[in-house]
Amino acid sequence: LQFLYFIDYNIMKSIYLIITTLVVTVSASAPLEAAPYYSETAHFNGYCVGGVEVTGSGTLSHGPYGDNEGLCWFINCDSPREIQLEFNIPFDIETGFDFLRVITFDGSTHSIEGIYSGTSLPPSSSMTMANSQSGYLIYFNSDADGTGGGFSFSYRCYESSEIAHFDGYCASGVEVTGSGTLSHGPYGDNERLCWFVSCDSPSDLQLDFTSCDTEGGYDTVQVMEFDGSTHSMVATYSGTSVPPSSSMTMANSQSGYLIYFQSD
Repeated sequence: LQFLYFIDYNIMKSIYLIITTLVVTVSASAPLEAAPYYSETAHFNGYCVGGVEVTGSGTLSHGPYGDNEGLCWFINCDSPREIQLEFNIPFDIETGFDFLRVITFDGSTHSIEGIYSGTSLPPSSSMTMANSQSGYLIYFNSDADGTGGGFSFSYRCYESSEIAHFDGYCASGVEVTGSGTLSHGPYGDNERLCWFVSCDSPSDLQLDFTSCDTEGGYDTVQVMEFDGSTHSMVATYSGTSVPPSSSMTMANSQSGYLIYFQSD
């Protein structure tokens, strides 16, 4: 028994010495340098350690997604400009459990613009970059049980004068001048589409609808006049009645008609 006890004691002593040596070795190491991610990627701070960073224009998508995800995308421009953000169909996030956040970042502070969950398409949004560090942060997180098909979104950097006629409605759309005919249909769910009609030089514009078949009370066609800086609503139409003709005199070369369609 004494012999067995003696072996156990030496084993314990050996373990103790090894642990002591390890502790001394770790203690003698140089202090760990703090991770520099806050200053270099402050746009992710509080949400992700890192993520996808893009500039310019393009489309990003994610899905089908898995459980327990936490992902970030940061969008800005090479120099301070306008950024337009638009989500595309389909949009499929588990309702009430998985969330997508649209956040603006001004170079130091995050401001949540919207939190979205479910299948309804988030609205378009735009921001003016305050500096070269500012932009949009898109943050997605899912819980431990239940997933969805995912989402995609388009982004675009532009000067405010370039596509101001779409601002607040679409990231981009169809632009036409002169005379012609445009049509759309059959259409799908969760659509948001824009058409801008103008002339090569200021003149009178005439707009005539020849047919209309949208889901009454749910899907709408909005006709707006744009004077180069401000939209003015002419009328909103829904159902099968053909909208009346309308006309406007262009105030300048940037003015015209904006036709905005959205379905639920």
